[in-house]
Amino acid sequence: MPNPASSDLPAPATYSVDPTLGIVVDDVTGLTWQRDLTADLFDWNEAQDFCDALELAGHQDWRLPSRIELVTLVDFTRYAPAIDESAFPAAHVGESHWTSSAASLGENPDFAWQIDFWGGATGDGDVTTGYRARCVRGEPYTEPSERFTIAGSGSEERVRDTMTGLTWQGHETDGSGVSFTAAQEHCSDVSLDGGGWRVPSMKELQTLIVERTPNAVKLDAAFSLPDTSATLWFWTSSEYAELPDNGWRVNFGYGNAYFTPDTTIARVRCVR
Repeated sequence: MPNPASSDLPAPATYSVDPTLGIVVDDVTGLTWQRDLTADLFDWNEAQDFCDALELAGHQDWRLPSRIELVTLVDFTRYAPAIDESAFPAAHVGESHWTSSAASLGENPDFAWQIDFWGGATGDGDVTTGYRARCVRGEPYTEPSERFTIAGSGSEERVRDTMTGLTWQGHETDGSGVSFTAAQEHCSDVSLDGGGWRVPSMKELQTLIVERTPNAVKLDAAFSLPDTSATLWFWTSSEYAELPDNGWRVNFGYGNAYFTPDTTIARVRCVR
């Protein structure tokens, strides 16, 4: 199965829709999605039970999607809803949807990741909160044990991600932060390995969130943070569709993703 995390990295998603069966196949990831939502709200456990019990299109192996799987459905060029309405026209797409991924933020274990399909933000929700559930089927992706390979050292360190095929700067050149526009200029000026570096998209940057490490910085040990006491927000190249002059950032202290004015100071890690 193609890697779910590769969706829109950076190619746009394409879908094969079967309205009769009520399913949507993502041509990039190979995952099959429930097309039409029910009007019900579920707490986190109820959402998982609902998908586990779902019988749709002749299949009974439906499940609640993981965080990165559900992120692949977000279309950051849209808002209200931030999803392809021709593929997913059902009501409630402008509301938050549960994922199967526990958030484990701070000292409270009773949170799980949810995606807000009004604008596309990734955040945590109390597991007792009522959100929507969109089920998926397909083999869950298992992260390889040796996911990252490192080359070079110091300012020339590069980290190759075997899961997505992307190569990242292993070290930031400046941890003090820059504006959204300056971040784009910074990466385009990086000359390492002949250039071609850029700011990662919203989906690309979210693939580096480490869900398996509760209560810790959500960035893999293969990457350095020069000053973990400073802000852990990192810019993406994705603009926020609803509000002019706003861009998307990812926070690697908690792992959430949100938009902010493009004059805000945040850090940047380039990719190619």
